[in-house]
Amino acid sequence: MELYKGLLLLHIAAGTVALLCGAAALMAVKGRKGHKQTGTVYNYCMYVVGVSALVMTTLKFNPFLLSISVFTLYLTFSGMRAMQYWREGRPTLTFRGKLPYILAAGTALFMILYPVALMVIARTAFVPVLSIFGGIMLVLSIKDLQVLGDETTTGKQNRIWLMQHIGKMSGSYIAAITAFLVNNVSIRPSWIIWILPTVVGTVLTTMAARKWNKRLTKPKNLKRAAIPGIMITVVFAAPTHAAQQVRGVVCNEKGQSVAYANVGIPNSPLGTMTNEYGAFVLFLPDTLQHDTIKVSCVGYSTVKETVSSLKQRKTDTITLRQTTTGLETITIVAGREKQLKRGVARKHTLMTNNFAISNRPRQNLGAAIGELMRVQGQPTRIKGVHLFIDRNNFDSVLLKVSFCNITNGLPGDCINTENILLQITESRKGWVYLDVSKFNLVTDRNFVVTAEWADHSKKGSFLSIPICMPVPGKVHYYRFGSQGAWKRYTGMATSFYLDLERVSTQPKKHAI
Repeated sequence: MELYKGLLLLHIAAGTVALLCGAAALMAVKGRKGHKQTGTVYNYCMYVVGVSALVMTTLKFNPFLLSISVFTLYLTFSGMRAMQYWREGRPTLTFRGKLPYILAAGTALFMILYPVALMVIARTAFVPVLSIFGGIMLVLSIKDLQVLGDETTTGKQNRIWLMQHIGKMSGSYIAAITAFLVNNVSIRPSWIIWILPTVVGTVLTTMAARKWNKRLTKPKNLKRAAIPGIMITVVFAAPTHAAQQVRGVVCNEKGQSVAYANVGIPNSPLGTMTNEYGAFVLFLPDTLQHDTIKVSCVGYSTVKETVSSLKQRKTDTITLRQTTTGLETITIVAGREKQLKRGVARKHTLMTNNFAISNRPRQNLGAAIGELMRVQGQPTRIKGVHLFIDRNNFDSVLLKVSFCNITNGLPGDCINTENILLQITESRKGWVYLDVSKFNLVTDRNFVVTAEWADHSKKGSFLSIPICMPVPGKVHYYRFGSQGAWKRYTGMATSFYLDLERVSTQPKKHAI
């Protein structure tokens, strides 16, 4: 995919120049040489951004990138066309001249309906950001077609073309800022970063357009009139309550460190995991003093303690006791064993699930995905795990793989009795494989295989796994936060499948 990488570099370079020139054009005196020059460079860079995005979607289909790129191209094209009409007078347009606006309206309908269709198929709900942008684009394109059909909108006799130029070019800059923030800034909930630039930018653009409209009513000021520079600055306010740090070390009864244990506030996104030495740092709002911190790990009992009591301890050591419940020993009878595969092996998908989304170090560790695996009540051995990595720029990544029984339709206790770790090095992408046959995992019940974000190198910022929709009969699970609540999505799956083997068994109980 060298072509794709080259286009991506071109896309980023053009976008960076567009952001700088767009800011310069917004702050420059309108109508002067500086505004025209920076605006022209911005215009061409946005064309490069939009066209490169369109080509990339043909190499790796992504309906969101496709729709947003068309949206950006439409705003840039119609904004410059409006200025041309205001200066030179509106020509009599043929169907060919109206075609870009018609295509924009059609794309807007797709942007509106696509997320709705996904929600219906998956029987779930989410904030349809794409539909919001599609609605804006549909209204703008219909309004443009109405203006183009109005014979009174000729050149400077009607200021509507100038207002169109201001609105459209500001809108394309808002889109550029939004794209930059979405790819470089993490915030929860994620839809805020999509909507906030539009809200702030729309308010500022409306204020500037009204001010310019008033100045145009005074002929003597026409030549020297200027719109005050609009510098669209999106400020994400920090939480009103300062963060406190809760530190600790998790050990077993022998004083040995418990690596990759889950630590966090139950049923919340606030959580992390211990490192290889059992240490953790948890960032919490100061208001959380009486909330409970839950510490758990496969093979150990769970510990719960309030934030305040944990901070008042004289020692920062948290001790977990190894579980001593009765386990089932499986004796496999020799015979002809049937090899199976369960899961989804599709790798070219429309969406991805992003693991690395936290601004604080290690605070999104424990985020996890899961897939339902059905074994039809027959004893089945789990032999291997296949996972597809779509994007990854970490030097090293560690995922914790678990196999969970199902409790009330959600992942519950683990079948495995110790941590199973999958290490991914050298920014590897594509299919990765983990052999788990040595753990002798055998079950005759449906189960959920999960992958948790356990650790990563300092260098790196993103890792994502493809999401497939719709996938009839499949069930996907997602948990945000080390001790967060699992969410269930039907008709959805990730690129995640297992090597299984049907076996004949003779179960025998014994205690350890």
